Amino acid sequence: MITLVIPYYDKNLPHKAEYLKRCVNSFIGHFDNLIVVHGNDISQYEAINKGIAMSDTDYVIVSNDDCEYGSGNLHDLCIPDTLTVPHINDADRGLAMHIFALPKKIWEELGGFDGSYKHGYFDDNDAIFKLLDKGYKTKVINTVNIEHPHFGTTLEAIEGSRSFFLENQDKFLKKWGRLP
Repeated sequence: MITLVIPYYDKNLPHKAEYLKRCVNSFIGHFDNLIVVHGNDISQYEAINKGIAMSDTDYVIVSNDDCEYGSGNLHDLCIPDTLTVPHINDADRGLAMHIFALPKKIWEELGGFDGSYKHGYFDDNDAIFKLLDKGYKTKVINTVNIEHPHFGTTLEAIEGSRSFFLENQDKFLKKWGRLP
């Protein structure tokens, strides 16, 4: 069984509610449970931590609120002991965590995303580094494609995004000694 977790934050950005509606509608029939966490008062990744904690299934898929299901079988993303990501816009974007899947037990062992990062820069890289440090695998699944029509636009629209990007980058560099 799969739970789809979607952190939703509108931050007064136009059309965010419509993006969420299209996202949810595109995934209907491809998951067993849905959890949408409104995250305006917390970071996107704190919302993800909260949503995954609420899940009661073995596998969790997390999607940005502006992604849409494209093609493939989401069950292909569910591989034991592995964090997986699909193709985004028919391309391999590496481990970009706009949408990812993993067994819930791994997430619990990792302790989720580090809530000290602001909004959405480097916290996903931090989680990947923690996962790799513990010996888990990562894999891009090319049989699943997710459309991300607003790729790279939401965070840049939030006031102060450049400053928290630099702050998060510095925090990551101090913690890991290198950039991803």
